[in-house]
Amino acid sequence: VVWHEDSVLLGLNDRGEWELPGGRPEASDRKLVATVCRELWEEAGIEVGPAHLQLADAELFEPVPDAWVSLVCYSARLNRMPSVTNSEEHSAVRFHEVDNLPENLPAVYKRFINASRN
Repeated sequence: VVWHEDSVLLGLNDRGEWELPGGRPEASDRKLVATVCRELWEEAGIEVGPAHLQLADAELFEPVPDAWVSLVCYSARLNRMPSVTNSEEHSAVRFHEVDNLPENLPAVYKRFINASRN
Protein backbone atom coordinates (compact mmCIF):
# COMPACT_ATOMS: atom_id res chain seq x y z
CA VAL A 1 0.00 0.00 0.00
CA VAL A 2 1.68 3.19 -1.17
CA TRP A 3 0.31 6.20 0.67
CA HIS A 4 0.54 9.87 -0.11
CA GLU A 5 -1.36 11.86 2.51
CA ASP A 6 -4.87 10.31 2.50
CA SER A 7 -4.58 8.60 -0.88
CA VAL A 8 -3.41 5.13 -1.94
CA LEU A 9 -1.93 3.90 -5.21
CA LEU A 10 -4.10 1.48 -7.24
CA GLY A 11 -3.84 -0.10 -10.67
CA LEU A 12 -6.72 -1.14 -12.96
CA ASN A 13 -6.15 -4.77 -14.03
CA ASP A 14 -7.42 -6.68 -17.09
CA ARG A 15 -10.37 -8.05 -15.05
CA GLY A 16 -11.64 -4.47 -14.65
CA GLU A 17 -10.76 -4.41 -10.94
CA TRP A 18 -8.61 -1.94 -9.08
CA GLU A 19 -5.81 -3.56 -7.10
CA LEU A 20 -2.76 -2.73 -5.07
CA PRO A 21 0.51 -2.95 -7.01
CA GLY A 22 2.48 -6.13 -6.47
CA GLY A 23 3.60 -9.41 -7.95
CA ARG A 24 5.53 -12.59 -7.60
CA PRO A 25 9.14 -12.88 -6.49
CA GLU A 26 11.72 -13.46 -9.20
CA ALA A 27 14.83 -15.61 -8.88
CA SER A 28 16.94 -12.48 -8.36
CA ASP A 29 14.80 -11.32 -5.40
CA ARG A 30 16.45 -12.50 -2.18
CA LYS A 31 14.02 -10.77 0.19
CA LEU A 32 10.33 -9.91 0.04
CA VAL A 33 11.12 -6.20 0.29
CA ALA A 34 13.24 -6.56 -2.87
CA THR A 35 10.16 -7.94 -4.66
CA VAL A 36 8.06 -5.04 -3.38
CA CYS A 37 10.59 -2.43 -4.51
CA ARG A 38 10.98 -4.04 -7.95
CA GLU A 39 7.22 -4.39 -8.47
CA LEU A 40 6.55 -0.76 -7.52
CA TRP A 41 9.16 0.32 -10.05
CA GLU A 42 7.85 -2.00 -12.80
CA GLU A 43 4.14 -1.27 -12.29
CA ALA A 44 4.16 2.43 -11.41
CA GLY A 45 7.65 3.84 -11.95
CA ILE A 46 7.92 4.61 -8.23
CA GLU A 47 11.21 4.12 -6.43
CA VAL A 48 10.80 3.13 -2.78
CA GLY A 49 13.73 1.93 -0.69
CA PRO A 50 13.43 -1.14 1.57
CA ALA A 51 13.91 1.01 4.68
CA HIS A 52 10.62 2.80 3.91
CA LEU A 53 8.56 -0.42 3.87
CA GLN A 54 6.62 -1.80 6.81
CA LEU A 55 4.94 -5.21 6.97
CA ALA A 56 1.19 -4.54 7.28
CA ASP A 57 -0.71 -7.85 6.82
CA ALA A 58 -0.94 -11.18 4.96
CA GLU A 59 -3.79 -13.26 3.52
CA LEU A 60 -4.67 -16.14 1.20
CA PHE A 61 -6.62 -14.81 -1.79
CA GLU A 62 -8.51 -16.38 -4.72
CA PRO A 63 -8.46 -13.76 -7.55
CA VAL A 64 -10.04 -16.24 -9.97
CA PRO A 65 -11.69 -19.60 -9.11
CA ASP A 66 -9.24 -22.31 -7.99
CA ALA A 67 -6.19 -20.02 -8.22
CA TRP A 68 -5.09 -19.28 -4.66
CA VAL A 69 -2.20 -16.96 -3.95
CA SER A 70 -0.50 -15.76 -0.78
CA LEU A 71 -0.64 -12.01 -0.40
CA VAL A 72 1.90 -10.30 1.83
CA CYS A 73 1.20 -6.61 2.29
CA TYR A 74 3.81 -3.96 2.92
CA SER A 75 3.10 -0.26 3.20
CA ALA A 76 5.07 2.91 2.55
CA ARG A 77 4.26 6.56 3.13
CA LEU A 78 5.59 9.06 0.61
CA ASN A 79 6.32 12.65 1.60
CA ARG A 80 5.68 14.00 -1.87
CA MET A 81 3.33 12.99 -4.67
CA PRO A 82 5.31 10.97 -7.21
CA SER A 83 4.65 10.92 -10.91
CA VAL A 84 3.40 7.46 -11.83
CA THR A 85 3.63 5.54 -15.07
CA ASN A 86 1.40 2.78 -16.42
CA SER A 87 2.78 -0.66 -17.16
CA GLU A 88 1.55 -3.47 -19.37
CA GLU A 89 -0.14 -4.94 -16.28
CA HIS A 90 -2.54 -2.04 -15.69
CA SER A 91 -4.54 0.16 -18.03
CA ALA A 92 -4.43 2.92 -15.39
CA VAL A 93 -2.35 3.59 -12.28
CA ARG A 94 -3.27 6.43 -9.95
CA PHE A 95 -3.81 7.54 -6.38
CA HIS A 96 -7.31 7.29 -4.89
CA GLU A 97 -8.63 9.07 -1.81
CA VAL A 98 -8.94 6.44 0.93
CA ASP A 99 -12.43 7.70 1.85
CA ASN A 100 -13.57 7.34 -1.78
CA LEU A 101 -12.14 4.01 -2.96
CA PRO A 102 -13.55 2.46 -6.15
CA GLU A 103 -16.36 -0.08 -5.75
CA ASN A 104 -14.50 -2.61 -7.91
CA LEU A 105 -11.67 -2.95 -5.38
CA PRO A 106 -11.64 -6.49 -3.87
CA ALA A 107 -12.35 -6.67 -0.15
CA VAL A 108 -8.92 -8.11 0.67
CA TYR A 109 -7.25 -4.97 -0.70
CA LYS A 110 -9.62 -2.74 1.28
CA ARG A 111 -8.63 -4.70 4.38
CA PHE A 112 -4.93 -4.25 3.60
CA ILE A 113 -5.46 -0.51 3.16
CA ASN A 114 -7.19 -0.32 6.54
CA ALA A 115 -4.48 -2.46 8.19
CA SER A 116 -1.79 -0.09 6.93
CA ARG A 117 -3.46 3.17 8.02
CA ASN A 118 -1.44 3.67 11.22
